[in-house]
Amino acid sequence: MVVIRRATLDDLDLLVSLRIQFLREAEQVRADIPSNELQKSLRSYLQKHLEEDTFVAWLAQEGEDIIGTSGVCFYRIPPTFSNSSGEVAYIMNMWTRPDRRRQGIGQSLLDKLLEEASTRGIRKVLLDTTDMGRPLYTKNGFIARDNELVRMLD
Repeated sequence: MVVIRRATLDDLDLLVSLRIQFLREAEQVRADIPSNELQKSLRSYLQKHLEEDTFVAWLAQEGEDIIGTSGVCFYRIPPTFSNSSGEVAYIMNMWTRPDRRRQGIGQSLLDKLLEEASTRGIRKVLLDTTDMGRPLYTKNGFIARDNELVRMLD
């Protein structure tokens, strides 16, 4: 039986490990590429934002095995006509173990994230997606925006 539970600070090392695993898959980074610096940065970020409740993570657990995870960051931008509070939820780190995909686990994790955002009164929810994840999000009402551009600075 799969249980979806909210992650706590006790799960910090697990969350770091799962994020690294997710990033290796999403960014196609080989397992032999070192992640020590990233692990250190992630641990610091997650500890701070879990404590401040500006990051919430959920874990899909079956027995002792973690088979999926998800996270959502909460932040504020200047208010706009379409988002008068300025509050934004950014979904990240949606990941299900490859052998457990297409079994509703991602949907259950997404439901928890959307429920959390709704409970906080947040109307604007953003995310980046892989091609594999896109059907889940479009099925849940997410739409692509053509006007967003990204530039990575040196």
